[in-house]
Amino acid sequence: MTADDPATMPVVEPTIEHSRWGLTASAIWGLVLSFAVCRTFFLAEHGQFFENHDGDGYGLRLIEFRDCLWNGMLFPQWCFHFRGGLGAPFFNYYQPGFFYVASLAPSSLPVAQQLGWAVFAFSMAGYWGMWSLLRPRFSVAAATLAGTFLLTAPYIHTELYIRGDLSEYAAMMLVPGVLSSMLRFCEQPSRRAGVLGATLAAMLVMTHPAIGLVLYGLLALFLSVVTAVDRNVNWAKRGFTLLALGAGLSAVYWLPVFLESRYSSVEKMWDGQIFDGYYQYSRHFLNLTWLIDRSVTNTPIPVKLGLWHTWVTGAGLLLVAIRWRQWSTEKRRVAGLFLFLLGASLFLMSPQSAWLWNALPLLRRIQFPWRLLSLASLAMAGLAGMALQGSGQRGWRYLGLGLLCGLLVWPAWTHARPKQTHNPEPRSASEIANQFFAPDLADEWLPRDAKSLRINPQTRRVIANPPAIIRDYQIQQGVLECSLKTQQPTSLLLPHYYFPVGFSATLNGQAVSIARSADGLMRVEVPERFSGRLRVVWHTTQAKRQGAAISLLAAMAGIGLLVACGRQHQLTAARARAAS
Repeated sequence: MTADDPATMPVVEPTIEHSRWGLTASAIWGLVLSFAVCRTFFLAEHGQFFENHDGDGYGLRLIEFRDCLWNGMLFPQWCFHFRGGLGAPFFNYYQPGFFYVASLAPSSLPVAQQLGWAVFAFSMAGYWGMWSLLRPRFSVAAATLAGTFLLTAPYIHTELYIRGDLSEYAAMMLVPGVLSSMLRFCEQPSRRAGVLGATLAAMLVMTHPAIGLVLYGLLALFLSVVTAVDRNVNWAKRGFTLLALGAGLSAVYWLPVFLESRYSSVEKMWDGQIFDGYYQYSRHFLNLTWLIDRSVTNTPIPVKLGLWHTWVTGAGLLLVAIRWRQWSTEKRRVAGLFLFLLGASLFLMSPQSAWLWNALPLLRRIQFPWRLLSLASLAMAGLAGMALQGSGQRGWRYLGLGLLCGLLVWPAWTHARPKQTHNPEPRSASEIANQFFAPDLADEWLPRDAKSLRINPQTRRVIANPPAIIRDYQIQQGVLECSLKTQQPTSLLLPHYYFPVGFSATLNGQAVSIARSADGLMRVEVPERFSGRLRVVWHTTQAKRQGAAISLLAAMAGIGLLVACGRQHQLTAARARAAS
């Protein structure tokens, strides 16, 4: 069976495909709904944000991230202005995907609005990802309901307005596009599906590695099952190739995390020394009967599936059971994928899966089992959309669509009313150093064995022992420097954390070594009778360079595969013309 065999192509309903008004209405509805999801962001003024678990942390991180980009750091790692100017290797480990998108917003806007534009963009990506999954195989009505379901899921409100985890929300919105591109590439390989699938898979990892990790694992299982059932090795080859390219393209992010975690306190987290209490994964399993219409009682995070959302999903499940034998292979694969993701997610959130979490150390890095509501909500959205498949005449179908969308949108609209907070909004990254902002809740991204110092930025200064004349200490993105004059050998203690890779120091252009103090700060030895300038500069770490090289090789390999795919497509088309 060739890639152009009609049997491998998705089934499209002719009446829906040619209904231009239906397509246009669905597109406009997606824009309106995406704006409604993040409307509260756009109402904020300068200095306003929302009361959530993360506070105004995302806004400050965005300001610092953009400053890194403006200073020529294409892949930000060290943040010079965090912790009152002591610095932190935050973006050496923390996922940068959301901040790349948010940094495209005009910096003159209030920071909440800058974040809002990124949330809007990812919301649109989620809606259109669901749309591209269901519309070619089912109908515009089914795709519209699925997109509406996804953007009104109760977990969306939790992510945006209670947890404030915008990166996890963004990753959740990328998953439908990954699934759609992968299915298209496996069924009918094309350059467009290959490029989009590999790019979105890489973005997913760089946006939230925990969601990327569990999705990669579940997709690998799904591909293996489909390959075994259909006895089609090409499915596995194409699917695993796409996942491998996504992993390779994102190596610029995950390789430094893998190789350089030993330089930070995060290693203590995995040893149970930091997140051994409330943050320990075994404390966050859910009784699934709690999820339908009430918040879980043993956690401050309200996680639930929603009553109306559960009913609509149930209707979709019933239709899947009734029409399974009548559907084409393509429809059954999509339905099977949603069923698999929903079942696996609910199982991994339940206490019955504790043995699996204990057996797989990598799984524990997801940290909170209820994070899998990101995938469960998506799978429910897909199954709910199928409730409108074959539901009678088109007029009745759209009437049912309107009623169902209203039932889903109303509670989401009424609940999205977060409490406003007021905080000073830095006009530049340098102003962040004039306050104390720690980007990590449990000091997990501190340099290893450094003390968590709460420095007063107003008294921040270089200490010399024996005393020396020190003037004009400056912190800029990527550079620390000061003027000094000594009469005898002096040890300088800089108010900035030591990190064993990435930094270099010079005295009047001559390289000198940097040591670590007992508190984890930088110490530089200065010779006697020195007069001049000390300059400490941040460079990209070796692991980041290696990751960038792997990403480049993956991009080149992807281009080669696309060229080969194009040639194969042309050869197949030529043979078909010759045969006709």
